[in-house]
Amino acid sequence: MQLMAKPDRTFGLIVGIEKYHETAWNVTGGGPADDALKFAHWLHQHGVPKENIRLCLSALEENHQLIGECGLTVELATEQNISDIVTICERLE
Repeated sequence: MQLMAKPDRTFGLIVGIEKYHETAWNVTGGGPADDALKFAHWLHQHGVPKENIRLCLSALEENHQLIGECGLTVELATEQNISDIVTICERLE
């Protein structure tokens, strides 16, 4: 059996955290923000509308240029932002 998702009915909440309040937890060299951006672009390239993609990032300073170049709306990866997004999605169901 093959299931096919309709891109216009597909939603993505993508989170990439590499910078933490506790700096010892930071992901040196980055990676999570770049991976999150790549996945968001993959979704969009496969027909998922930009407005259906919620991208929450906490990037290291050296990766901020990636965010500026991505062409997608990026929100801070905070507990409150992610909670708000999930809560809004629950109400839409």
